[in-house]
Amino acid sequence: MVACFTALHFLSVIDLEAQETTENVISESIKSLTLNNALALTLKGHPELIGFEYDIRSADALILQANLRPNPTLDTEIEAFGGSGAFRGANSTESTLSLGQLIERGGKRNFRTNLARSQREVKRLEYEIKKRAVLVQTALRFIDVLEAQRRIIVNEEIVELTRQFEPVIKRRIEAGKGNPLELTKSKIAISSAMVEVDQAKRTLFSAREKLSSQWGVVEPRFSRVLGEFESIAPVAPLQELRNQLETNPRLLSYKAESERAKASLNLARATGKPDVTLWGGVRRYNISDDTAFVVGVSVPLPLINRNQGGIRAAGEQQKKVQVQRDAVVIQLGAELTAAYRKFTSSHAKIKVLRDEILPAAEIAQKQANDGYQLGLFRYLEVLDTQRTLSAARLQLIQAFFNYRVALAQIEGLTGAASLKTHLSE
Repeated sequence: MVACFTALHFLSVIDLEAQETTENVISESIKSLTLNNALALTLKGHPELIGFEYDIRSADALILQANLRPNPTLDTEIEAFGGSGAFRGANSTESTLSLGQLIERGGKRNFRTNLARSQREVKRLEYEIKKRAVLVQTALRFIDVLEAQRRIIVNEEIVELTRQFEPVIKRRIEAGKGNPLELTKSKIAISSAMVEVDQAKRTLFSAREKLSSQWGVVEPRFSRVLGEFESIAPVAPLQELRNQLETNPRLLSYKAESERAKASLNLARATGKPDVTLWGGVRRYNISDDTAFVVGVSVPLPLINRNQGGIRAAGEQQKKVQVQRDAVVIQLGAELTAAYRKFTSSHAKIKVLRDEILPAAEIAQKQANDGYQLGLFRYLEVLDTQRTLSAARLQLIQAFFNYRVALAQIEGLTGAASLKTHLSE
């Protein structure tokens, strides 16, 4: 495919977070906003993305915690006092001070740490999934603004086209060759076109607000967006795009989920192995004023509880991961196919409108105008050709809009830097 700018190439090519600071972006975007500006602002200001930073730091802390050994225990014991006979009072007491340590068996600490690391990777990929979804949403809302801007321009051109013909009608009426009803129809056509301009402006205002909300701003600071709207690129083969689905973080996350399930199963198995507690200390016999060393070991007997339920539950979770991944593969494939069909159909429609319908409508409109001035056509034919031309222009805008939306969706699914949305300045 032809190499040029791609709207979502940040997914696999650049890191906008390191490219520019939020302050620079805001200062540059007060009057005009590029897609890169919007994406950088989103990365810095989207509330859900900011929240993931705390999740990642929390996961790092849990790795640290999982790698720690159990604390030693300090025990003290006093025996043989407050009884009867020779054990009355405290003269016959025996006091013991001992230090104990739990020894984890079966590699529990390593498996626990591996589980914490895999959970951190899952959380990181959850962030990547959310980030891609948020950036795609920003790109789609950017396209909304770009399309609304273009629709205003075209509707204003339609108003001007209709308005420019009004003097011609007046001259024919003054010459006794026209019908005053034609002037009324012309004014109605102008008013209708102006209504469309007002509606397009309201749509633009709403689209600008939705775009700026992506980085948490209620009142948009930019007045317009910059980007090439009416351009197309060659269509990539669908199979080539399907191969790139493997890079989608929604699929990559299942590799991390599988590692987490494996680590959880290993830890469950290790938990079934009993730990050993070693202890040792000093005992003092008050009755003889003597001391002696004491040592001991404590080992649970795994006669009943060998963590059978935990092991089985972890195993079932491991199987579930594969089933879920298979379902997501099917879902992503269906989403890609639907977006690709919309992409190719819009691509084809653009070529027909731009290369065939629109030129023919322009010729028909000019012929009708010229013919009306010569008395060959009625104003009704002129008005009909104007409406046909206006409809073709607006259909072309809609086709480009559908094309760019589908392209952004494809890039969001594949991260394909080879697809081109041409939204550069």
